[in-house]
Amino acid sequence: MRKRKKGKKKKGSRRAWGGGIPWQRLKMLLDSGDSEAALELADELYGSGARDPRFLELRAMLLAECGRGEEGLALYARLSSAGLLSAAGLYNMGRTAQRLGRYQDAQKAYSTLLGLDPSFHLAWNNMGLLLLQTGRGGEAVPMFVKSVELAPGFAEGWNNLGVALDELGRSEEAEAAFRKALELSDGYVSPLFNLAHLCQRTERYGEAEALLVRLLEVDPAHDEARFMLAALRGEAVQRPPASYVKRLFDQAASRFDAILTGELEYKTPSALYRLISSCVRVQGEILDAGCGTGLGAEFYRPHASLLVGGDISLNMLRQAGEKGLYDLLVCFDLLGQWPFTAAFDLIYASDVLVYCGDLALALGNFRRGLKHGGVVGFSVELLSNAREGQRLQPSGRYAHSREYVDKAVKESHLEMVACERTVLRKEGGDEVAGLLAVARAS
Repeated sequence: MRKRKKGKKKKGSRRAWGGGIPWQRLKMLLDSGDSEAALELADELYGSGARDPRFLELRAMLLAECGRGEEGLALYARLSSAGLLSAAGLYNMGRTAQRLGRYQDAQKAYSTLLGLDPSFHLAWNNMGLLLLQTGRGGEAVPMFVKSVELAPGFAEGWNNLGVALDELGRSEEAEAAFRKALELSDGYVSPLFNLAHLCQRTERYGEAEALLVRLLEVDPAHDEARFMLAALRGEAVQRPPASYVKRLFDQAASRFDAILTGELEYKTPSALYRLISSCVRVQGEILDAGCGTGLGAEFYRPHASLLVGGDISLNMLRQAGEKGLYDLLVCFDLLGQWPFTAAFDLIYASDVLVYCGDLALALGNFRRGLKHGGVVGFSVELLSNAREGQRLQPSGRYAHSREYVDKAVKESHLEMVACERTVLRKEGGDEVAGLLAVARAS
C-alpha cells in the first residue's frame, strides 16, 4: 500500500479550523460567554492565517459584539459578496448593520436571506423593526404578520406587531396583539408597558395602573413605568425620563399632524405666533424647541435668517425635514445639555413644556440660548389651583398655574412681556385650557 505523503496543513484549511487546541479553546470561551477573550483568540488565529468561512463568520459576529461593528460588517460583506455567508450569518449581518444605523445594508442582508429561506421568521421580524425605525410603520405591519404566521409562539413578534398597529391608530388590533404576547410570555416587559400606555391614552387608568404595578414587580428599575405610575397616582415628579418622551413621540410621528389638526383641533402654534408677533419684532435667528413635525414653522420661516428645529425624537425630525422649512434640524433633549454655542434672537416652544414639571429646568436652558434682548415664547396647560403651582396629570403631562409661570420666568432671569389664557386643543371632546407666555432676556 502506498503511504500518504506527510505535508504541512494549509493555513485556514477546514481541517485546521475544525480541530486542534486553538479551536477547543475558542469554543470554551464562546460557551462561557467571554466574547472579549474569544475575539482576542480569533484575532490571533486570523493573524496566523485562518480563513475558513465558518471561522470568518464567527469572527465577524465577535467583532460586532465587542464594539467593532464596522469591522464586523465589512467582514460579513466580503463573505456575502463571495457567496460564503450562511443564513445565520446573513441574519447577524443585518442585525449588525441595523445597530450601526446602516439601514440600507441591513435591508439588503435580510432581503437576501429571505430570498434563500422565506421561513426565517426572525428576519421578517427584523425587517419590520427596520421599517419602524425609519418611520414606515404601515409597511412594517405585514412583516410582523408574516413573522407570527411562521412562528405563532413568537411573543416578540406579537409585541412588535402591536407597536406597528398602534402607530397607525389601530388600537383595538394593537391591544389584541399585546395581549397575545403576554399570553405567550406572562412576564414580558415590553407588551406590559405598551398595553399600559395604550390604556393610559384611552383613559382606562385603573387597567393601566394594574399593568404598571405588574411590570414593576418584574423590572423594578423601569424608569418609564415608574413615571407613568406616578402620573396615574398624582405623585410629585419634576420631569419624565427622556426615554419616555422620545418613545412617546417616535411612535406618534407618522400620524401626529393628522391627529392634532383633525381630531384635537390643535391651535397652539398659530395662537403663540400671534401673541409673539403682537408684542415683539419677530426677526433673526430662531429656534423651534421641541419642533415635532414642524407644525407652526411656516409662521416663522419668513422672519428667520436661520430657522433651527430641535426635538428629542428622530422620527419627528424626519417628518419635520420633509416640510423643507428648516435650515437645520438637531436631535437633543431640551432639559439636558444645551447643544448650541451660538445664541438665538427667538426661541419658541409650542406644547413642549407640558412635559416639564419644574419650568425653570427648561427656561434656564432657553435663557442661556438667547441673545441679550432675545425673546422666548411658550405654552403650558393651565392649572387653576394657584397654591398647588404644578401638577403631574394622569395623561403624563404637567399643568401649571399662572402664578407658578410668573415665578419660574423671574427665577430664570427673564422678564415677562405678555401672558394670556387660551384654548390649546380639544381632548375627549373637551377644551384644554392653557397659557401662552412671552418673556425677554434682559
